[in-house]
Amino acid sequence: MKFNKDNLFISFVDESMKKYFFNNSIEYNVELVLFCLPEILNGPWREVVKRVKNVFKRYPVRRHMHGPFIDLPYHSRDQEVCALAKRKIIQGLTIAEEIGAEHIVFHSTYNPLVVDSRYPRSWNQRALEFWLEIIPYAERSGCIMVIENVFDPYPEIIKGLVKKINSPYFKACLDVGHAHIFGKVGLEQWVKILKNDLVHLHIHDNSKVFDEHYGLGKGTINFKRFFTSIEKEKIDPSFTLEVRDDKEMRRSFRYLKSKGYWE
Repeated sequence: MKFNKDNLFISFVDESMKKYFFNNSIEYNVELVLFCLPEILNGPWREVVKRVKNVFKRYPVRRHMHGPFIDLPYHSRDQEVCALAKRKIIQGLTIAEEIGAEHIVFHSTYNPLVVDSRYPRSWNQRALEFWLEIIPYAERSGCIMVIENVFDPYPEIIKGLVKKINSPYFKACLDVGHAHIFGKVGLEQWVKILKNDLVHLHIHDNSKVFDEHYGLGKGTINFKRFFTSIEKEKIDPSFTLEVRDDKEMRRSFRYLKSKGYWE
């Protein structure tokens, strides 16, 4: 398979994305991470939105956005915690509408370390109730929310939630690096299960020990097998190269070109 440049987004997970975004010409589509940071959301976020919109006026590329996720367990039994998560996530959707983001990424909060047989069901029920309250805000913003696996061991966790929500504004994002470390099944199974609900990918590499966000080919992920599974299922999700910095981005492009996925 060959990647469609129009479906490619770039993002850095460290502070260099701020410098890159505001100080460089923008050649590729962008997934912004600025607005997942508490120091921005709790501070001058409106001023940052203005700066971002000015950049996009000069470089009208497609854009996705990573939504708030830090310390926001929206499945909590504590209603005050849920209220905070709701306020932050609605804030994220407001910003997404302002900057014209097509997708906004939110994390799954599933914790497989909870040793309680009731946990999977209770997590699913609380997550379902929470996101059903958020759907009207996504509809108004026109931005699709995509739920990203983090510690999730199996794709059925997110798949089941997406199916129960049953909205075009609530879909799945497969983070390949997270699934490689924490998943209990192969990447091909994640693709097979999520299938038509899989509208976005986060692509990066790691050594299956830490979440290093390496460039492609530096870790142990079998990308050939993964990309083949995407082609086999006949889906065409957008994808973000979500790596550590510009050096790892260049490594990723070299890898994709050397394997014939990119021209």
